[in-house]
Amino acid sequence: MTLKATREVAREIRAMTKAARGAVVDAVAAEAVSLVAIGFETSTAPDGSPWAPLKARDGRPLRDTGRLMSSVTSARAVKKTPRGFRLGTNVAYAGYHQEGTRTAPARPFLPGASLPPAWEQAFDEAAREALEKLSK
Repeated sequence: MTLKATREVAREIRAMTKAARGAVVDAVAAEAVSLVAIGFETSTAPDGSPWAPLKARDGRPLRDTGRLMSSVTSARAVKKTPRGFRLGTNVAYAGYHQEGTRTAPARPFLPGASLPPAWEQAFDEAAREALEKLSK
Protein backbone atom coordinates (compact mmCIF):
# COMPACT_ATOMS: atom_id res chain seq x y z
CA MET A 1 0.00 0.00 0.00
CA THR A 2 1.33 3.41 -0.92
CA LEU A 3 1.54 6.33 1.44
CA LYS A 4 -1.23 8.05 -0.53
CA ALA A 5 -3.51 5.00 -0.20
CA THR A 6 -2.74 4.75 3.53
CA ARG A 7 -3.73 8.38 3.99
CA GLU A 8 -6.96 7.82 2.05
CA VAL A 9 -7.83 4.82 4.23
CA ALA A 10 -7.05 6.85 7.36
CA ARG A 11 -9.36 9.62 6.11
CA GLU A 12 -12.13 7.09 5.45
CA ILE A 13 -11.73 5.62 8.95
CA ARG A 14 -11.91 9.09 10.51
CA ALA A 15 -15.03 9.85 8.46
CA MET A 16 -16.64 6.58 9.58
CA THR A 17 -15.72 7.29 13.17
CA LYS A 18 -17.21 10.78 12.87
CA ALA A 19 -20.38 9.33 11.32
CA ALA A 20 -20.61 6.72 14.09
CA ARG A 21 -20.14 9.37 16.76
CA GLY A 22 -22.81 11.52 15.12
CA ALA A 23 -25.24 8.61 14.96
CA VAL A 24 -24.65 7.79 18.63
CA VAL A 25 -25.06 11.44 19.69
CA ASP A 26 -28.29 11.71 17.70
CA ALA A 27 -29.66 8.49 19.23
CA VAL A 28 -28.74 9.41 22.79
CA ALA A 29 -30.11 12.95 22.40
CA ALA A 30 -33.40 11.53 21.10
CA GLU A 31 -33.50 9.20 24.10
CA ALA A 32 -32.90 12.15 26.46
CA VAL A 33 -35.82 14.05 24.92
CA SER A 34 -37.98 10.93 25.29
CA LEU A 35 -37.01 10.52 28.95
CA VAL A 36 -37.85 14.16 29.69
CA ALA A 37 -41.25 13.69 28.00
CA ILE A 38 -41.89 10.59 30.11
CA GLY A 39 -41.04 12.61 33.23
CA PHE A 40 -43.63 15.24 32.31
CA GLU A 41 -46.22 12.55 31.52
CA THR A 42 -45.66 10.72 34.81
CA SER A 43 -44.88 13.81 36.95
CA THR A 44 -41.56 12.34 38.03
CA ALA A 45 -38.02 13.62 38.33
CA PRO A 46 -35.22 11.99 36.33
CA ASP A 47 -34.30 9.92 39.40
CA GLY A 48 -37.84 8.50 39.44
CA SER A 49 -39.07 10.39 42.49
CA PRO A 50 -42.56 11.89 42.15
CA TRP A 51 -43.00 15.63 41.87
CA ALA A 52 -44.77 17.35 44.75
CA PRO A 53 -48.51 17.60 44.06
CA LEU A 54 -50.14 20.90 43.26
CA LYS A 55 -51.78 22.92 46.02
CA ALA A 56 -53.29 25.86 44.13
CA ARG A 57 -55.14 24.13 41.29
CA ASP A 58 -56.26 20.76 40.01
CA GLY A 59 -54.24 18.92 37.42
CA ARG A 60 -50.68 17.76 37.08
CA PRO A 61 -47.58 19.79 37.96
CA LEU A 62 -45.81 21.68 35.17
CA ARG A 63 -48.62 20.96 32.72
CA ASP A 64 -50.76 24.11 32.95
CA THR A 65 -49.98 25.48 29.47
CA GLY A 66 -47.51 22.88 28.21
CA ARG A 67 -45.00 25.58 27.29
CA LEU A 68 -42.18 24.31 29.51
CA MET A 69 -42.68 20.70 28.46
CA SER A 70 -42.73 21.50 24.76
CA SER A 71 -39.63 23.68 25.08
CA VAL A 72 -37.62 20.76 26.48
CA THR A 73 -39.06 17.98 24.34
CA SER A 74 -38.66 19.60 20.92
CA ALA A 75 -35.78 19.17 18.51
CA ARG A 76 -34.78 22.79 19.22
CA ALA A 77 -34.04 21.82 22.84
CA VAL A 78 -31.04 19.74 21.73
CA LYS A 79 -27.83 21.58 20.97
CA LYS A 80 -24.96 19.53 19.56
CA THR A 81 -21.56 20.21 21.07
CA PRO A 82 -18.07 18.96 20.17
CA ARG A 83 -18.33 16.41 23.00
CA GLY A 84 -21.96 15.35 22.54
CA PHE A 85 -25.12 17.33 23.11
CA ARG A 86 -26.80 19.66 25.58
CA LEU A 87 -30.47 19.52 26.44
CA GLY A 88 -32.19 22.56 27.85
CA THR A 89 -34.93 25.13 27.60
CA ASN A 90 -35.20 28.81 26.87
CA VAL A 91 -38.23 29.27 29.14
CA ALA A 92 -37.28 31.90 31.71
CA TYR A 93 -39.11 30.31 34.65
CA ALA A 94 -37.70 26.80 34.09
CA GLY A 95 -35.03 27.20 36.75
CA TYR A 96 -37.61 27.93 39.43
CA HIS A 97 -39.32 24.63 38.73
CA GLN A 98 -36.08 22.70 38.34
CA GLU A 99 -34.51 24.00 41.57
CA GLY A 100 -37.54 25.15 43.56
CA THR A 101 -37.96 28.38 45.50
CA ARG A 102 -38.69 29.32 49.10
CA THR A 103 -42.40 28.92 48.42
CA ALA A 104 -42.50 26.27 45.68
CA PRO A 105 -40.96 22.79 45.78
CA ALA A 106 -38.43 21.67 43.20
CA ARG A 107 -39.87 19.60 40.39
CA PRO A 108 -36.77 18.65 38.43
CA PHE A 109 -37.34 17.65 34.83
CA LEU A 110 -33.67 17.47 33.79
CA PRO A 111 -30.96 15.42 35.51
CA GLY A 112 -28.56 17.20 37.83
CA ALA A 113 -24.77 16.87 37.86
CA SER A 114 -24.85 13.10 37.37
CA LEU A 115 -27.13 10.88 35.34
CA PRO A 116 -29.57 8.65 37.18
CA PRO A 117 -28.87 4.93 36.62
CA ALA A 118 -32.02 4.49 34.52
CA TRP A 119 -30.88 7.28 32.19
CA GLU A 120 -27.38 5.78 31.94
CA GLN A 121 -28.89 2.44 30.99
CA ALA A 122 -31.23 4.02 28.43
CA PHE A 123 -28.33 6.00 26.91
CA ASP A 124 -26.16 2.86 26.72
CA GLU A 125 -28.95 0.98 24.95
CA ALA A 126 -29.59 3.84 22.51
CA ALA A 127 -25.87 4.08 21.69
CA ARG A 128 -25.58 0.32 21.22
CA GLU A 129 -28.60 0.26 18.91
CA ALA A 130 -27.20 3.14 16.86
CA LEU A 131 -23.88 1.35 16.43
CA GLU A 132 -25.62 -1.90 15.50
CA LYS A 133 -27.55 -0.08 12.76
CA LEU A 134 -24.29 1.27 11.37
CA SER A 135 -22.66 -2.14 11.29
CA LYS A 136 -25.47 -3.67 9.16
